[in-house]
Amino acid sequence: MLLEAIRVPGPTEAPEVWLLDASDGDADEQVLRASARTLTAEAGAPYVSRSYRYPYAVVAWHSAPVGVDIERVQIRRAIRGVYLYASGTG
Repeated sequence: MLLEAIRVPGPTEAPEVWLLDASDGDADEQVLRASARTLTAEAGAPYVSRSYRYPYAVVAWHSAPVGVDIERVQIRRAIRGVYLYASGTG
């Protein structure tokens, strides 16, 4: 099983960037990583980059060096004087 990828729009001369989303729960982290590796291998580009933060992966390729990164962002919110730190999805 491989995940479907969504192309991130950009100019034609820019690196191709794709998002993989396993948040529906049908795929685990191994499937996410395998899908990202397969997608970049099939691109045949001289430079590729992959970044993972389950349940997401971002991949890119280009004719010149390219890099992508995805990371979890923590959001701090005050509710009735109590600070809550949220991380992850959902």
